[in-house]
Amino acid sequence: MLHEKVPDTPVEVIVDLLTKAKGIAATCAAVPEELKTHLNKALDIASGLDDYLEKMTTKESEPLAELYEKTVSHDWDQVFKEGKTKFQLPKECITGHVEGQALKMLIHMSQARRVLEIGMFTGYGALSMAEGLPDDGCLVACELEPYLKEFAQPIFDKSPHGKKITVKTGPAMDTLKVRDSYCQS
Repeated sequence: MLHEKVPDTPVEVIVDLLTKAKGIAATCAAVPEELKTHLNKALDIASGLDDYLEKMTTKESEPLAELYEKTVSHDWDQVFKEGKTKFQLPKECITGHVEGQALKMLIHMSQARRVLEIGMFTGYGALSMAEGLPDDGCLVACELEPYLKEFAQPIFDKSPHGKKITVKTGPAMDTLKVRDSYCQS
């Protein structure tokens, strides 16, 4: 079952609004041609921003690309119906390529050695950040849904950076109370 893409980034919302405005303008004879032309130009520019960022951003690793494809092609509605997750999880929750590379860069630039992530979804952000950590770095991801750990772990295992990731399932507050949930120095 195909779902209509829900705009979830500022640029996607702008494109959606401009598309609706263009449709309204096209059906109204009273709208000046100059306004229609400006709407078309604004829509053309806004529509290309995400693609431009994707093309200009450092290419994602093979494990990240595999994790992204696995996530967006997964039937999350069915997983929820089968009771494998407590919550209905939209695939739009995934960290994207541009965001992942930004996280990786921030981790690397800050020279972080330990990262705590609360709420992992399928692990794209976690793996992106792990790629920015030094070899002795570690990331603890707190995730409420055990299914998501099972979903991500095979990809983490394929990545040379996956060994830096420890996923703790259950409420984050419970995880944080347990001393061994932190990275060991």
